[in-house]
Amino acid sequence: MSTIKITQLNEKVSLDANTANTILLGVDLPSTSTVKFTLGNLISRIYSATGVDTISNSSFVQANAAFVQANTPSVTANASFVQANAAFIQANTPSVTANASFVQANAAFIQANTPSVTANASFVQANAAFIQANTPSVTANAAFVQANAAFVQANTPSVTANAAFVQANAAFVQANTPSVTANAAFVQANSAFNKANNALANTSGTFGGNLTISGKVDVNGTMILANSNFASTEAALRVSATSTVATPSNDGYMLHISGKEGVTTRIVADSYGTGAYSLYAGRSARGTLSSPSALQANDVIARISSNGYGTTKYQPIGVARIDFVADENFTDANTGSRIEFYNCPHGSNTLNKIASFNGNTVIFSGAVNPQKGFIYSPNVQPTTIVQTIDFARDNLLKIDVNDNATITLQNYVQGKVVELWITNSAGQNKTITHGCLSNNSTTHATTFTIVSSGCAFVRYFSIGTDQANTFCSIVA
Repeated sequence: MSTIKITQLNEKVSLDANTANTILLGVDLPSTSTVKFTLGNLISRIYSATGVDTISNSSFVQANAAFVQANTPSVTANASFVQANAAFIQANTPSVTANASFVQANAAFIQANTPSVTANASFVQANAAFIQANTPSVTANAAFVQANAAFVQANTPSVTANAAFVQANAAFVQANTPSVTANAAFVQANSAFNKANNALANTSGTFGGNLTISGKVDVNGTMILANSNFASTEAALRVSATSTVATPSNDGYMLHISGKEGVTTRIVADSYGTGAYSLYAGRSARGTLSSPSALQANDVIARISSNGYGTTKYQPIGVARIDFVADENFTDANTGSRIEFYNCPHGSNTLNKIASFNGNTVIFSGAVNPQKGFIYSPNVQPTTIVQTIDFARDNLLKIDVNDNATITLQNYVQGKVVELWITNSAGQNKTITHGCLSNNSTTHATTFTIVSSGCAFVRYFSIGTDQANTFCSIVA
């Protein structure tokens, strides 16, 4: 290095390139060059370069402080990442914990992002210093490089924190997935509940599944069972106290009741109040539901049937039954009917009609066992001289007379027999007018005599509906 001797400020000084480069703080000159300055100019240059160096150094200090300050949030960001990682672990627990971790991670992300703003501000300051030091100064350039490195380092924790946020967010999404699935399941369950509720409420709608209810069902409105698609081997409605039921014997079972095993199955209808009673009614019509027509003679209106199990099966038709039958073609004014009784004879499975109760007669198709005969409630009258026999009402009568008496007949019934026992309490013979024509009596007269304290038996038999077709047999 050359030695400079300064005598005057304005004296020109010759320096080799290396010395000048040293003074000018790194200005690159060829080593063979000679630079000439006045002394004052040289001193001014030295002071100027020194000032620039001072500014550049100040910028470096500020940038370094920014780097230190930016490095601090990196630690914070690392702690946030640890918290986020802990949140990720906790995220496998219910969604609520994951949500809390998400909140913490988000706060950490915000906190970690804050130093990035600070570093950006430091970069702005360093850049300003760079601009000031943009004179040919290697130191200023180095300060810029250091400041830029500080900015990169300061920005690094933001990236790390952002990665932690991404991980925490992924953990939140993963933890929230079961909640979403559970929510979807809840939506489906709620939909099923709404459908079931619609089916049970007074609303329209169709429930297409199987509904099993283990408790009681209270219906405060009208319950309608509309089903025409049930098979011939099942009933539209089944009430069962057993795990399984016997297969129906016929198609068209609307109600099938299977009672408890070993216990009598009871169907009870209670009625209360004056004039109230239990009613079991069967309605029938020809035609269709939308266009019914009148029943015709011998149509079955209703049937009560009983059936028993044989060797391998129930019989398809009841082995004993009662039929309610139309006795004529029905109109609104004429509805003659009869009740027919059917049984299977011993040793047979063929039904026979044994009796028909008509509107005014009873017809027995089989033999009537006379071992006990028919028991009638006798109609016993006090002492009278006038007695009316009503064929529609009377069967067996007893009267006592103390004077001559007359018997009149009314309401003749074809095939009806009425028996009369007459006693005489007058102490003398009395004359009885029997009420039939003379030639329709065993006395061939319209009267007969009962001796004192005697009696007589009179049997009336009507084969028509008037006096001319009524006969009386007299035993006196």
